[in-house]
Amino acid sequence: MSFKMEDFYFNVYKVDSISEIEKYFDGNLDILDYPVVYILYNNNEIYIGESSDIKNRLLTHSKSDQNKKLKNRLVIFSPFFNKSVALGLETFLLQNFIPVNRKVSNTILNTSKHKYYNKHKYEALFPNIWERLKETKIIDPNLRYDDIKNMDVYKYSPYKELNEDQQNAIITILEGITKGKTSFVVRGLAGTGKTIVAIYLLKLLVSDLSSIDEESLYSEYSKKVYELLKQIKEQKISFNSDNSALVISMKSLRETLGNVFKSIDGLKKKMAVGPSIAIKKKFNLVIVDEAHRLKQCENLSSPSEYKTFKKYNIELGLDEQNGNQLDWLEKSTNIQILFYDKDQTIKKTDVPNTHFEEYFKRNKSVFIDLKQQLRSKGGNLYIDYIDNILNQQVTALEKEEFSEFELKLMPSFKDLVDQIKQKETQVGLSRVIAGFSWKWDSKDDKNIMDINVDGIDYQWNNTDQDWINSNNAINEIGCIHTTQGYDLNYVGLVFGKEIYLDPKDGIIKINRDFYFDVKGKNKTTDIELKHFIINIYKNMMYRGIYGVYIYCMDKNLQDYMKQFISY
Repeated sequence: MSFKMEDFYFNVYKVDSISEIEKYFDGNLDILDYPVVYILYNNNEIYIGESSDIKNRLLTHSKSDQNKKLKNRLVIFSPFFNKSVALGLETFLLQNFIPVNRKVSNTILNTSKHKYYNKHKYEALFPNIWERLKETKIIDPNLRYDDIKNMDVYKYSPYKELNEDQQNAIITILEGITKGKTSFVVRGLAGTGKTIVAIYLLKLLVSDLSSIDEESLYSEYSKKVYELLKQIKEQKISFNSDNSALVISMKSLRETLGNVFKSIDGLKKKMAVGPSIAIKKKFNLVIVDEAHRLKQCENLSSPSEYKTFKKYNIELGLDEQNGNQLDWLEKSTNIQILFYDKDQTIKKTDVPNTHFEEYFKRNKSVFIDLKQQLRSKGGNLYIDYIDNILNQQVTALEKEEFSEFELKLMPSFKDLVDQIKQKETQVGLSRVIAGFSWKWDSKDDKNIMDINVDGIDYQWNNTDQDWINSNNAINEIGCIHTTQGYDLNYVGLVFGKEIYLDPKDGIIKINRDFYFDVKGKNKTTDIELKHFIINIYKNMMYRGIYGVYIYCMDKNLQDYMKQFISY
């Protein structure tokens, strides 16, 4: 059958009992042999599946202890469905149902990623099916499909189609665990999907093996993972919500992921923890996201933090001054899986790369690399281009253009703000962020304006927890600490007075007097501070999915940028 989009149709049937299924198909029993997608649900939980034998499949579910409590059944049918389309729709629904206030009870191994004929045409029609499901009241009629992708619970859901790099990472780690390996390092630049792999892996390892329906596993990847999970269980290696955790050093991201975990079956908010959890109990497994932000006992925020840090070092038998949070986790956990990018260290407080290298050697770490850019529509080309611009290694005479990504230099701060507010209205999740070129006075007095650019006043972010999603974020300016680890649709980035281009030698330099992250610059050499600040700006520029707009307060730096960025 040739496929024409205008010919496509589908039906959604509500099946009250197994015996009634045939009557919904008007006596055309051949339809029972077509691949279909079905949904089992109650007020709190949902299960999504696909089958080419829907009658017997529903009968099997009705006998399952796990699924027989899901009394409501929907069947989505179209004569245009084939096995690949049904699997694609199943994955689409799994990804999009996470924010719908029902826990998805599927194993994440049900998600699929493969190519098939006319895939792009079918996927363009899936949102129509989503809209039809609203009529059944299984989805809130007020929940717009376009809004879902901006939600944290969608962005960080483990129900994702993993790419080949990510699948290889999962298999390599599981194989390593079966062989007794205890240290794994997943390396990747910003936007390569490290956090998704971390959450996916945690959910996979703490899942009850008996909850995995072996018959629903169709891909070589899912079958391989299932076999490895069985081997881990046979070796009596146990992972659960009490002995396994995702460690996140950054408070804002930790709070965000903890809230996401509340919506994911098998995960709990208590499983998103800070590094100090290592002091309180022994863990079998820690997965450390943003491991490059683990702290050492250097440039800490207060005397009390120094006191606590040294106390923890002593309790774990470490050197009072030289022990760090990576050491804590090594000492108090059996298996460590680190997600690490040495180019995302941003201050002296971060554990230096040299210490990580010593840890890797000492523990004979298994290394896995994620290379494909998943966040920025500019791809790896954009990531490399920005790195070369900020490190002054651009050799191309022509500006780089990106077909699906907008990189633009704005003539004024007002133009940048106006552009971001327009994007916020159009697509949401668009924010203005900046380097630390101003004091955060409004932290103590909400009436004070922190930032003045070209006569326009602003305050820094009024919260350091989940600022991106806070109510007034569009009217504030964020920083690296409130954006690192997050996605934004569009970024408006202000290069402050702390970074400038010296007209005498044409080199980008740092002015310490205008850098107001005091703990970020204490005890740093000029070379170290420049390295940290360049990393900060790079990583803020890597937050944008669809575009980044730039304004530089230093005219010479603005002119330098004009050589490489459209304006």
